[in-house]
Amino acid sequence: MTAVTAAEVQARDVGAGAESSQPVADDGHTDRTRSGVHWAPFRSTERAAVAAIDLLRRLAADGGDGPPPLPRDPRTVRFLGATHRELMPRATGCPDWLVEAWAGCGFPERDPRGPRPVPLPGRAEVLEELRTKADRNARRMIGYKDTAALAAWLSPFYLGGLVTAGDILDVLPASLTMTHRVKWQLRPLRYAVEHELRSLLTRALGTDREAWLRLLTAVELNCRAGSDRPDITWPQLLDLAGTVTPDPGMLRPTLDLDPRRASARGGRGLSPEDELFGSTWWWPAGEVLRRVDGTVLGLVLPALPEDTGVQLARYVVALRHGTPPDLLEHLIATDDREALLVLAGGPDVDGRTAGPLLALGDQDIHLKVARAWYRVGPDRRRAVFSDPSVTLAPQTAKLSKLVHPELLLSREPELVETAFTGPRLNSFRIQEHLTGALSILRAGGPARLTAFLATGLLSPAVSRVCAKALTASDPLAALRTRAEREFTTPKLAARLRRVGITSGASESAQLMLLFDDWSIDWSYLEAEHLREPFEHWPRIVNRMPTPPEVLARHTAAAAEDRSRPVCHRENPVVARGILRDGISWSSTPDGAIDRLDRMLEAGTVTADELITVAGKGPCVLRYLGDKRHRPDAPEGVAEAVAKVAALVRTHLPVTDEDAWHRLYARLAAQDPHPLQEGTIEALLTAGPDAGARKVAGDGAGAEDGAGAEASAGDGAAPGSEPGPEAIPG
Repeated sequence: MTAVTAAEVQARDVGAGAESSQPVADDGHTDRTRSGVHWAPFRSTERAAVAAIDLLRRLAADGGDGPPPLPRDPRTVRFLGATHRELMPRATGCPDWLVEAWAGCGFPERDPRGPRPVPLPGRAEVLEELRTKADRNARRMIGYKDTAALAAWLSPFYLGGLVTAGDILDVLPASLTMTHRVKWQLRPLRYAVEHELRSLLTRALGTDREAWLRLLTAVELNCRAGSDRPDITWPQLLDLAGTVTPDPGMLRPTLDLDPRRASARGGRGLSPEDELFGSTWWWPAGEVLRRVDGTVLGLVLPALPEDTGVQLARYVVALRHGTPPDLLEHLIATDDREALLVLAGGPDVDGRTAGPLLALGDQDIHLKVARAWYRVGPDRRRAVFSDPSVTLAPQTAKLSKLVHPELLLSREPELVETAFTGPRLNSFRIQEHLTGALSILRAGGPARLTAFLATGLLSPAVSRVCAKALTASDPLAALRTRAEREFTTPKLAARLRRVGITSGASESAQLMLLFDDWSIDWSYLEAEHLREPFEHWPRIVNRMPTPPEVLARHTAAAAEDRSRPVCHRENPVVARGILRDGISWSSTPDGAIDRLDRMLEAGTVTADELITVAGKGPCVLRYLGDKRHRPDAPEGVAEAVAKVAALVRTHLPVTDEDAWHRLYARLAAQDPHPLQEGTIEALLTAGPDAGARKVAGDGAGAEDGAGAEASAGDGAAPGSEPGPEAIPG
């Protein structure tokens, strides 16, 4: 079940249509489907329609009154029948009711744009095929594309409940679960396998240090390149470990420098042992160590070579999968400063890792975090420069020029003055000059500001304002009072509209940082965004200083911020906002599924809210239909399915044909004002006149946001839908 692009599907269908001797019926076509541009479901809710209907029909049939009526409208059936095969219910495949409805409308059985039932393999068949594929791939040292294809093939069977994570670990070679070999891009599958593996190791070994050392030795002997047993699984390794003599001295990583990157390494001036990203790592024992909890690390690491902590830190940085929290806590608890410096200098250090590191109050760690650019935002760098426990003034020469705007907010006057000596000075406007003057006056007093005025680095206008403020009895209060005129929300909005084309996202974040100490009128900013959208609204709104009630109205936009997850997502108000956006079955559906899983497991959202709050109801129904077949599904899934079943019995009895046909039409986008973007409750309880009612208001809420979603595009295969940004309601 590998992914197929829209172009490939269309090319296949054109070819199939040319070879078919039976003409394709024109009945059931609409202006939208006849053009060939939107011949199949396109939006997230449309692509989830068949799976949603299948769940509702099964729940209705469970009542004992027989199956519900089949769809009979040709336009509805044609549209549903064009659903891509990868979007069918994962546990059952193409439903029989859809095939029967297609035939009932008189459409050709082998229409290239119709449903094609394909029997799904059973659990034993899937595992046998997995064993064959995995054994072949493990023996020939597969690369990234091969492993991605293996994960893509396996994922639907796991998500559909045909196999469990435990089944997979029983068959999959241990070497194929190691990050240096397999980059699991399908997150629910990867997380499930990882969780099951950690549980398996913990159950088997507990806190027995000798048992862990034996396992580390067994893994190192059998999972390296050239091993005699490349197909050995984790359960087999645990059995084998009981017969192995521990050898801590051999548990060392191997780095094979890629010759193609040798020149790049020389250009960076790095030694081979410091080249983390231009090398191929071989460290099976490290794959175990990065997965264990802090208790096991405390038991095992003292028995390993002295620099194992540093090597493990370098290894996780090289993998670029983030720092395991247990490893970070252990290194902090043992005060392994060298290893902590490695983590702080990693290119992917994020706020979750930077926070505990900065709390150590180490000057060198502060400098390394300050140089991190992509995942450490301006607000985190501001915390670096305003930390009273660390003095950075003697290290100004080591600071990256990219962080100069944050230096304006430093508590050390030397750092503030450094911001005015870099290449960014020409881009400073009155707000930057006033911020720097206020920081110097606050940190160094009137004498320091007077001396700085003599350098001529401040703009003439701000210099005059400062000179006048210095004559007042309270220079700081006088300067701040004058500065208030320049830090109004209208002036912030004006500057946000003038950010650069290539650096606009970072400039927007830095501007918001400058205005954090002043009162931002969020209602004004939202109105301005509604009038004319800001280019970089996700970076503007997705910040910790943003009030949760504001962020809750723009969670769809915040989710588009690639620099960090949605802020305040643990806040119930923001969590409900995320839920109102629903599951976007777009280019990264697995991320949305994983987020919903985690929210249910953490109790941030409830089963009732899945029915009454979550937007994109058909997508949620598809989620529930797949999840209910999996033993590792969150507890709230079964409760939510029971609530849906109760709604079906009340509002969609199998004897009410009109209600079912209205539902089919709405899910197939045949309704003038479709309800499929709303909640499950709204979808199932809507009366016959609900589709004709004009949705009140102009906002893009959960139930009525679909009207603003674009319906233009070229294909209907998975991953082709753009994610529209919500506008304030």
